[in-house]
Amino acid sequence: VENTEQVEVIKGAASVLYGSSALSGVINVRTSYPKGKPITKARMYSGIYSSPDVAGTKWWDGNAFFSGASAYHSQQIGKCDLVLSIFGTNDHNFIGPPVKIPWIQNADTAITEKDVANRTGRFSFNFRYRPTKIPGLNMGINGNFMQAHNNFTLVWGNDSTGLYRAYPATMTIQDQTLFYLDPFINYISKNGIKHSLRGRYFYTNNLNGNKQSNKSNVYYAEYQFAKTLSLVEDLNLTGGIVVNQTYSNAPLFSFSGSPDNHLENFAGYTQLDKKFWKVVNFSMGFRGEFFRINGTENVLKPIFRTGINIKMAQATFLRYSYGQGYRYPTIAEKYIFTNAGGITIYPNPEVKPETSWNTEVGLKQGFKIGMFQGFADIAVFWQ
Repeated sequence: VENTEQVEVIKGAASVLYGSSALSGVINVRTSYPKGKPITKARMYSGIYSSPDVAGTKWWDGNAFFSGASAYHSQQIGKCDLVLSIFGTNDHNFIGPPVKIPWIQNADTAITEKDVANRTGRFSFNFRYRPTKIPGLNMGINGNFMQAHNNFTLVWGNDSTGLYRAYPATMTIQDQTLFYLDPFINYISKNGIKHSLRGRYFYTNNLNGNKQSNKSNVYYAEYQFAKTLSLVEDLNLTGGIVVNQTYSNAPLFSFSGSPDNHLENFAGYTQLDKKFWKVVNFSMGFRGEFFRINGTENVLKPIFRTGINIKMAQATFLRYSYGQGYRYPTIAEKYIFTNAGGITIYPNPEVKPETSWNTEVGLKQGFKIGMFQGFADIAVFWQ
């Protein structure tokens, strides 16, 4: 967040570029690259939580507190762009250690107040190189490394004094290590075709109590091209292919027959964007998704989306969108088998994918009253 340049809200189902799960829109957080002048920023914060509203639920003495710090540096070095950032936080919120019940003996009675605090440390970087001899080409790698300590409670102690404390044997203390590396290459050819090749290696290792540790390796690659077609004015074509491989190792997912599970996802997409008479923007796209888990279950799903935006007057816009959505079950949803506090969580290997569709029609009206200007928006949405 210390390197956030812009937040884009893409509303409605008029895009197939972001995957079949992006049914109702996308929130796109864009990080920044260095400008002409180096920038260095540092920030520290601290605070306390007020007491809970429900009487009798405050189990601690004094105040629950939080604190953190971050630093950020951005600089151009010749044809290289470099961004470095570091972040740390310690948050001791309302959540406390499990309640003590004399007739229930469990290992988590050793969990202390210090254990339930959330602590996170992170280091990230962005690096981009723009070679002078090849105009339109840039390449680089981004990365993020994080260590975190946190807790998860499945069942609260009770509905009064134990409202913010776990029932015995239902709290999991987690130490998490994760990092990703994102290499990329972007090139705009002389004939105006934009080529983009993006990759990711993502690793996560969750060390949990109650024999619920898990780790995974994810490999992702996407090639995308975009071209403004000269045969038709203001017609843009975007297309691409995606490969996603997930390798999981977790004893609690062993109901598949092994603690090692493999989920594959392949996708191809194309989208057309056309502007008519400088007042109508039309978009139509198609995406095909293929999923396979452990080399046995094969699922192919087509996705269609379309949208239109009409400028009816100087500050009046009418929009419509329709889109289909699809989500394949995760490895955990299919194969998790564990228990906590006497509650057994069963696997569901026959769980089916989720499918959905939505449509929206909306009217946006801008206005100006003296020195004030703004807009009003009304929409009907059905999913």
